[in-house]
Amino acid sequence: MHHVPLKKGWIFTDIKGIRDVERSATYHLFDYEELPPIEEDLDGNFDWLSAHPEQKHEEAYPYDFVKKLIQVRREGEEKGLKVPVSFFRLMGDGALLRRIRSNTDCYFELGEFIEEIPDTNGMNFLHFMSDSQGCGYWYLCLDQYGNSCVVMSGNLYGHPYKYSGT
Repeated sequence: MHHVPLKKGWIFTDIKGIRDVERSATYHLFDYEELPPIEEDLDGNFDWLSAHPEQKHEEAYPYDFVKKLIQVRREGEEKGLKVPVSFFRLMGDGALLRRIRSNTDCYFELGEFIEEIPDTNGMNFLHFMSDSQGCGYWYLCLDQYGNSCVVMSGNLYGHPYKYSGT
């Protein structure tokens, strides 16, 4: 990203004996440089994910975002933002989404709109996943230069109502 005030890391839960933490919280920021290498080919086709079984949830998540993704594409174009093809591929395939495990019962949902975040040099957040208890929200972060990354925040963006978490 271009001059973005974000901490680089991996947001996850603690794992006793592997990633121990000192304070009690649902999510922790782990040093990105200490992560093991990813052995899968991350080419945007998600072949590695297709090989995994669909997860069983208490609620049946249909994950049918086709109409919403058409709106996202149109809004991104209107704002001069390039939403990666791989994002549309993943979010447009409910069977792929149901293969992603979450030990905190996170679920996929798309925000109502792409929100520009004030005082960030033009960063825009597209909400795509939520923690089941509202502890965190995940976004595709887009800028006017065509860059993108995934961002997690305790604040809810891209919805007509606002929630500012801790």
